[in-house]
Amino acid sequence: MKMTLGTLLEEGKEKLEKAGVPDPLLDARFLLLDVFDMNFASFLVKRDRPLTETENGANVTEADTDTRKKIDKYWELISKREMRIPLYESVTRRPLIGAMSRLHYNPGQWWTYFADIFAIALIIITLSGIIMLKGNKGIIGRGGIEMIVGIVIPILFLLFF
Repeated sequence: MKMTLGTLLEEGKEKLEKAGVPDPLLDARFLLLDVFDMNFASFLVKRDRPLTETENGANVTEADTDTRKKIDKYWELISKREMRIPLYESVTRRPLIGAMSRLHYNPGQWWTYFADIFAIALIIITLSGIIMLKGNKGIIGRGGIEMIVGIVIPILFLLFF
């Protein structure tokens, strides 16, 4: 029987099915593509090709050393997945969160003073807005309700999260 990427995938899927892994085909495919460092399209092209070298037109029964190491690594990962051992942990940079993180980075003492002054200015703007508005949009009407909601929601987050 020829050893191909397709047969490796099927055998890996069967082992994971026996172990009760929730989506064995997806896990086996992910591990195979990762170990052999290929995308799904190249897998589809190469899945039925034998994983052995050819010498003078005749198939050699042993796979080359690099391929053998990849196959061994694949079976090692499959067995770890059977035992529910986490396989990968990676950190990826996210553009929006990274930008917000850089904004909150405090390289020196001056940034703390700037943030404090800015917070005081926001409090002054808020208090003046509460006092200046009259009628049903002021502190007695809708403005008061919005102010209470604006205070209660952060307090609820502090209590429950």
